[in-house]
Amino acid sequence: MKTITLLLLLLPLVSSFISSPSFHLPTIYHNPPLNVVRKVRKAITSLADVSATQANLNKERTKHRLDGEDIRGPITPMSNGIVVRIKDTLKATLGGILLPDQSASKPSEGVALACGPGRRHPHTGLLIANPVKEGESVLYGKFDGTKINYDDEDCNLIKDDDVIMIYNGATMTMANSRPAKDYVLVKVEGKKGELKTESGIAVSGSTTAGLLPCTGTVVMLGPGRTTSTGEVVKPPVEKGEKVKFRDYAGNEVVIEGEEYSAVRCIDLLSVNN
Repeated sequence: MKTITLLLLLLPLVSSFISSPSFHLPTIYHNPPLNVVRKVRKAITSLADVSATQANLNKERTKHRLDGEDIRGPITPMSNGIVVRIKDTLKATLGGILLPDQSASKPSEGVALACGPGRRHPHTGLLIANPVKEGESVLYGKFDGTKINYDDEDCNLIKDDDVIMIYNGATMTMANSRPAKDYVLVKVEGKKGELKTESGIAVSGSTTAGLLPCTGTVVMLGPGRTTSTGEVVKPPVEKGEKVKFRDYAGNEVVIEGEEYSAVRCIDLLSVNN
């Protein structure tokens, strides 16, 4: 590459020197062989093509914008960062047609446009790989991340620790989704805003409005947490077990019209079998 660059720099100088009146070729080169002329022309054409290609590459590198300004190349997240293009909230009709949910608040899910390699453990230096791959969709905390405008699209710059669920496709299904890291997906008992006393009487009212039930059955498990030595510690519960978790610890997840809670293992209080 350095050789090509040097040739490109010297080419205009050589051309101007050859075309000057003071330049005279030796007698043997006044009528050079035809094959030599063809080779010289081919070399000059090749150099011109390389120059044009390099110019096009430089132009391509400036086709990205960040917060309204041109940048030299595509954005590259550091460490365990993820650039997420915010996805419009969609709901499926009974016929399978996806319709935008106008009443929904700003969605906290999107498609990963770029992912960092992962973060290093602060004590051992071990690289803990980013669990999200480019092109996968993610569900993350509503208030997590830093909002940016990348290539004229609304995006969020988040960390892999902010990710709750990972899935492929337009919407989450039980078949195409998985909890991130040490999250477990719990099918909650009862309805949102409904609590029960010890005798089983349901209590519903303004005092419980918006609260999610904190008991339910485990339906899906994340892979677990990676320790400082690289060992993956699996969740301490099994699929099908009933669990109780801390109030306000669950993250509401709706999959195929059913309500679930995604809970970190550290927030699980007991197994109620």
